[in-house]
Amino acid sequence: MTLAIEPKMVFPGKGACGTEDTVLMEKTGYRILSNVDDRITVI
Repeated sequence: MTLAIEPKMVFPGKGACGTEDTVLMEKTGYRILSNVDDRITVI
């Protein structure tokens, strides 16, 4: 089974941001399939 974990933050009047990880559920646990930098970046 695969899942998309998509936490979001909404800033009223300013916008929204979020990130997404795709996760594969296996018999022995899970494996994150996404290959992205998920550090917080200030712009």
